[in-house]
Amino acid sequence: MLIAVIAISSTSIMAQNAKKDFLVASPIAMQVMEPSKKQFKASDHFRIDNEQAKICSVSKEFSRLYLPKVESSTVGGGLIFYKVARETTDDRIIATLKERNRIEVTLADVYAFIQRPIPREFFAPATVRLGWKDSLTTVLYVRDAKEQLHTVVLKWNECGYSIDATDNLIRPKGMMPALQVVEKNPDVMRRTYGDRVAVYLK
Repeated sequence: MLIAVIAISSTSIMAQNAKKDFLVASPIAMQVMEPSKKQFKASDHFRIDNEQAKICSVSKEFSRLYLPKVESSTVGGGLIFYKVARETTDDRIIATLKERNRIEVTLADVYAFIQRPIPREFFAPATVRLGWKDSLTTVLYVRDAKEQLHTVVLKWNECGYSIDATDNLIRPKGMMPALQVVEKNPDVMRRTYGDRVAVYLK
């Protein structure tokens, strides 16, 4: 999958966020994801030994939710970024951004994103000077192999990307799957200051 980078003015995005004090526009350039009809098998790509992407770890939760998935195609689009200005939840972020953005991102696009050099805006002078690591976290909303929407969390460090996921549903223990009452899990859906949220621009 090919990606182009297009500079985008943050002015229009800032206007969208005037009343969203828990989210602010990020100056990171829009990442343009090209559509593809090629099959994408997650287990073939999200591996530490993959020489095409700098991956240092893949969590058990990500492996459980996403590695069984095979995507038949992607529609592509312009991936833009927001920064979390104060602690909030995935539910609130999605509800706020869904009117003007396409929230769901494909695994193929997540992989295409991590193949690129990390955007230079992640390393703003103040961030580097103060040693902040929170600005190196990117959050994306992706459907798993069972078509449930969960959160993929990418954390950049010296060895590359650590790939994690949060299961946004509660499944009571000790019950057969068919009898479980599945609901939202508020404990794992919190996003902290500095996290970058990546969604498509409609």
